[in-house]
Amino acid sequence: MSRYVKQLACRFHPEATLVEDYRAGDMVCPECGLVVGDRMVDVGSEWRTFSNDKDSKDMSRVGAAENPLFDGDTLETVMSLGTGAGALDEFGKQKYNNGPRQMSTADKALRSGYDAIRQMAGRINLSSRIINRAFSLFKQCYENKCVRGRSQDAIVATCIYIACRQEGAQRTIKEICAISTSASKKDIGRCFKQIVNSLPNSNRPESIDIKNLVVCFILYSFSIYTVAPKIIHTGVISIFFPNGNSYEESK
Repeated sequence: MSRYVKQLACRFHPEATLVEDYRAGDMVCPECGLVVGDRMVDVGSEWRTFSNDKDSKDMSRVGAAENPLFDGDTLETVMSLGTGAGALDEFGKQKYNNGPRQMSTADKALRSGYDAIRQMAGRINLSSRIINRAFSLFKQCYENKCVRGRSQDAIVATCIYIACRQEGAQRTIKEICAISTSASKKDIGRCFKQIVNSLPNSNRPESIDIKNLVVCFILYSFSIYTVAPKIIHTGVISIFFPNGNSYEESK
């Protein structure tokens, strides 16, 4: 095989830049119209236009991107159901189906856990950021098998509990137990210890700070939330009454 690649050029106009005819697959000289090369391979993307894709913005035929939350070994192509008269029987049902979709055991377990996380998180209106963090924790627990033998409800509740603490939206164990179906405080505590001690890449969450929860519960203003830490550190409480008297107490 030669080390040099043969470059196409017009024999009458060797300096001319050839023009590629994509429809015919030819390389044409723009000066004299000589076809220098034929049956050229088009390296561009090939789009197939269907009757229902005229107004579609995304003409991609390769499907969605690989989801990192799943195993990734079950990439598949599923044919869509027909919508014409030939695809329906006399009762209006589909004549042909696309067959059962095969899913691995790992993806089934992960999907079941993700659905449970989404359902529990919806009960206390958690943000999508916390939900995605809980998804990631649940997948790590499943892959590392660090909570084997625990119920799925307890694992899901613990993942939500850790995700809330890592994202700065702390929730108490009592609140997590309220949105769980059957997990108790003891179950969540045991799963919490196993997950934190077993996962190498999980950051140990900081201790819970419930000042904002207490302030919201007793309906105090945000100024009290900001003054409370100062009182704890200084140990001085000064109270001014409307009649001009004052009261001050130190530790």
